[in-house]
Amino acid sequence: MRSRLVELAFSKSWLYNFQRRHNLKSRRTQREAGTACAATVQKGRAALRARIVDYEVKDVYNLDETALYYCKPTTKTISTEPISGRKSDMKRLTVAVVANADGTEEHPLLFVESVIKPRCFGRQSGEHHGEWLDELNERMKKEGRHVLILLDNTSAYGAEKHLSNVKIEMLPPKTTLVLQKMEAGVIACLKAYFHRMQGCHAVDVNDSIIDDEQKSTKDIYKVDVQQAMHWCRDAWESVT
Repeated sequence: MRSRLVELAFSKSWLYNFQRRHNLKSRRTQREAGTACAATVQKGRAALRARIVDYEVKDVYNLDETALYYCKPTTKTISTEPISGRKSDMKRLTVAVVANADGTEEHPLLFVESVIKPRCFGRQSGEHHGEWLDELNERMKKEGRHVLILLDNTSAYGAEKHLSNVKIEMLPPKTTLVLQKMEAGVIACLKAYFHRMQGCHAVDVNDSIIDDEQKSTKDIYKVDVQQAMHWCRDAWESVT
């Protein structure tokens, strides 16, 4: 049997049609979403529906954080031969994205600059965003609205805060990529616009020094945090 199998040969068109017929594709292994069992997701979804039933669509907000390495060079390029990699500058900017369910309100991005020991910065992050929650609560008081904010259970936002017009609901563990709507393309779109601006800037810098032998192209991706924040703001405006 083994000898007969070894002798088998298939044309490229046969293999292509076989893959298409059986929906065989090259796929990335799943991240967190793959670790969430169906029962956990179903239970979490049912719990969320029960929570949001008392709110209008415009009063249900999603909040999620993501990290942007704003000085890190791209790892993909087009070339006729292998290219040696650049040393990555891991300066990080943490961005919180907030919008309501019907898309009528997209809040300005919230920024937390990374430090050398990011774990030690979590408390400061929570305090900073606690102030934002207080401001949002005061605004909702004036507008006579009660709103619900959905976020993942690892966030540094004060779930223990008791606010009169803002309620915080934590998503179940290991369900973020399924139940967190910001993970359904919003953050990916934000990053795509950001990296487009980052790439254009790197090209401009490279073009400006390409004929200058005294200058190196190794720092064409290096920018300060203020520039990164401007790119984030413009990217968010493009998304919304």
